[in-house]
Formats: sequence, C-alpha cells, structure tokens
Amino acid sequence: MLKKILNTVFVRVLNGVINLLIIIICSKYFGKEGVGTIGLIILAISIFGIINSLITSGLIYFTSRINNFKLFIIAYLWTLLSLGLFLLLSQFIHLVDDKYLFHTTILAVLFSLTAVNTRIIAGNQRIIRFNFLNLLNAVLIISSLFVLTYFLNKIHIESYLTALYIAYSITFLGSLLSVAKHLKKIDFKGLYSAFLQISKFGALSSFAGMLQQLNYRLSYFFIEHFIGRGALGRFTVGVQLSESTWIIGRSIAFIQYSRISNLNDKEKSKLITISLLKLSFVISFLIITVLSLIPEPIISAIFGKDFSGTQSIILSLSTGILALACSFLFSGYFSGNGKPQYNTYASGIGLLITSVLGFYLIPKLGLLGAGITTSLSYGTITLFQFIVFMGMSKAKFSDFLLRKDDFIFGKTIILNILKGKK
Repeated sequence: MLKKILNTVFVRVLNGVINLLIIIICSKYFGKEGVGTIGLIILAISIFGIINSLITSGLIYFTSRINNFKLFIIAYLWTLLSLGLFLLLSQFIHLVDDKYLFHTTILAVLFSLTAVNTRIIAGNQRIIRFNFLNLLNAVLIISSLFVLTYFLNKIHIESYLTALYIAYSITFLGSLLSVAKHLKKIDFKGLYSAFLQISKFGALSSFAGMLQQLNYRLSYFFIEHFIGRGALGRFTVGVQLSESTWIIGRSIAFIQYSRISNLNDKEKSKLITISLLKLSFVISFLIITVLSLIPEPIISAIFGKDFSGTQSIILSLSTGILALACSFLFSGYFSGNGKPQYNTYASGIGLLITSVLGFYLIPKLGLLGAGITTSLSYGTITLFQFIVFMGMSKAKFSDFLLRKDDFIFGKTIILNILKGKK
C-alpha cells in the first residue's frame, strides 16, 4: 500500500504543480474575466460528471464483485443518457455562455467516458496506470495551451477549449486501450440486475458528490451575481491555490478507498482510516501554513495585478480546506464500507450552510464572506462525519492523538520519497 500511496502522491503533486502553471498562464493571458469564464466552463463539465456519476460512481466498488464487461456497457449507455439530462438542464440553468455550450458538452462527454475507464482500472488495483493517465491529461493541457498562447499568439478562451479537446481525446483513447484487458469476459446475462445494484449504490454515492460539488461551487454563482465575473476570477485563483492542499488528502483517500473496498475487515478499515487521516492532517496543515504566509506582492507578481487580494481569500478558506482534507478519509471509509449515505447527509448539511450564509455574507463582505462561508460549511461537514465515524467504528478520541508510531510512519514515507522509491 505504501508504494501505491507514494506513487499517487508523487503524481498528484506533479499534477498540482501543472495545474498551478495552467492557472498562471490563464491569468496572464486571459485576465480575471477570462479566468472567471473558464471557471464556469469547468464547473459545467463537473456537473455533467456528477450526473453521470449517478450510476458510474460505484464502479470501483463493484469491479471485484460484478463482471467488468457488464460494468463497462452499463456505464457507457448511462453516459449517453446523461448527455440528454445535461442538455435539458442547460435549458433552465445557463451554466456557460451559449457560444461555449456545444464545446463544453462534447468535452464533458469525453471527460465522463474517460472517468468510466479509469474507475474500472483503479478498481482492479492498477493505481500506477490510473495515475499515469491523470498525469498525461494534465501534461497535454498545459503543453497545448502553452503552444497556442505563447507560440501561436492565440489569446482567447477558444485556445483553452482546444487544449482541453487535445488532452481529453488522447487520454480517452489511452484509457480505452488500458481498460480493454478487463473486458475480455463478454457476458450480457443479468445486465439489468447488475444495473439495479450499481444504480442503488451509485445514486447514494453520486448524490453526495452532486451536493458536494454544488457546495464547492455554489459560491461561484453568488459571486458572479452579486459582485461580477472579474471578482469570480480572483476568487477562482484563491480557491485553486488553497485547494492544492488537497493533493495529499485526496491521494491518500483514493488509495484508502480502493483498499477498503476490497476488505471485509471493519477493524482493519478503521485502523487504516485513522492512521492515514492523521498523516493527511499533518501534511495538509504544513502546506496550508506555507500558502498562508506567501506575501501578497509575490502573488500579484505571479498572477498579475488583477489578482491582488488573493492572500486574504486563502486565509479565509484555510480552516475549511484543512477540515475537508480530513473529510476525504471519512468519506472513503463510509463508501468503502458500503455506507455512502452518510456522505450524502454530510454534503446536504454543508450545502444548506453555504446556501444560507453565502446569500447573506457574500453581498455584505464580498469575497471575504465567500471564504468564511466555505470554511464554516466544510468544518460542519467534517464534524458530522467525525461523529458518525466514532459511532460506526467504535473508535475512541484517544485514537486520533498523534503518537510516536505516526511520526515513524510519516518518516518512512518521506525517506522513501527522498530515496526515489515509488
């Protein structure tokens, strides 16, 4: 498991660096208005992914339980149905400007089909291949975007869309070739029964994801409505920088989830979760502390004068970002043990807080109000999950105290990283 954690952390850190460079390129060439528009396009693609996850979110869990060919067929058919649902939703909620809707939809389909393939790959414990595909996607985006803007001087949003087309298309083909080895046992029998199993589990898991995604980005809608798209661009940069802290937490939680999903030992699941949660907390705390100490002039020099005030956004988000770094491990525990409904309840509570406080604080305090709202929401989510975890796992408060063994575990990981072991 250590090897997989190290590989995943390494790739996600590299992904995080690449994403940071992408933000810098976008902020330099497209300005705060352009960054705001890009933020809404990515949000729309994410919403399509959430709709698709109503079925596909349980793929990792079911790869060891249901014939993978059946999973593949069901997931691809559902993606086509998701397309219709997304287009219907777009008639009522204008997520992106009309001129970008067609491109956003095609990109969302490619993104979702790739997610289907990579989830089956991850469910089969091929974590290194999964990580490679994610890294390939990021490398293709930044290289394409750099060529289009720097060498070809195409300074417009369409250049970003072109970069996504190139990256998503190649990554989809790569993931399709990689997943093919798991689809050799062709079996159409019991397809409907498998669909019912997946949909029951997936609906609970993805509904939580849907609520959480809305919770992540509901502030975007409030900011654009009350303050404007330029302010949204500034907030997007602050959010992206802050959320880079999650690289470690998400990497560890992903390995935890794929591991627990294949276990039937609740006690071992509890011990794995607590041990990795403490590791995630300590590392995330160090990262968010460093980010909070970056002087404002340095941020303005990197991203441009349009993005002054980003440091205050990071500070207002820091508490919530740290809380959610722990929440990822609780979520992995619940989903890995077949109890995703607790993630749904937590996300619902968080969304309610964001809806109420965001509507009040953002008009009053601006971007600071958005940051405070986000932190309170994330903190409440994590507190709820902590309480449920304590009751479900019979853990003790003392289990969460840092011990010598925890530092030895962390030291082992750091030494392996320094030695280049993956």
